[in-house]
Amino acid sequence: MDELLWGAAWLWRATNDASYLNFLQTLGANDATDIFSWDNKLAGARVLLARRTLVDNDKRFESFKQQAEDFMCRIIPNSPSTSTSYTQGGLMFKLAESNLQYVTSITFLLSTYAKYMSASKYTFNCGNVRVSSPTLRNLAKQQA
Repeated sequence: MDELLWGAAWLWRATNDASYLNFLQTLGANDATDIFSWDNKLAGARVLLARRTLVDNDKRFESFKQQAEDFMCRIIPNSPSTSTSYTQGGLMFKLAESNLQYVTSITFLLSTYAKYMSASKYTFNCGNVRVSSPTLRNLAKQQA
């Protein structure tokens, strides 16, 4: 399912063909996720589709923005819904096997969403934690 969402999101972005939008809306891929990898592209598709709401102000993509923010809240330290561990040095720790692939791909999503937020001067909350573009950028920089 995540591959279909990922592919349709990119095809919609590239072509603006309404058939891809219709397909996206029928997928119903509402599972929460806290990872982005070769095997789970839901978070990436949601961040890409959230761009339509944040940058283009297209409200049809509001649910994807909400899902992208849910993903961010699962990554951000001190968020009430965080499900991400960090080493003493501040590196994300997702899975023991090849952890850096997850760190790298999640850092890409943090940076990308920060860019979209900056373009629209947007912020959101993860419980009592205020999230801004610099919040996401700083977390991404800590991973380098």
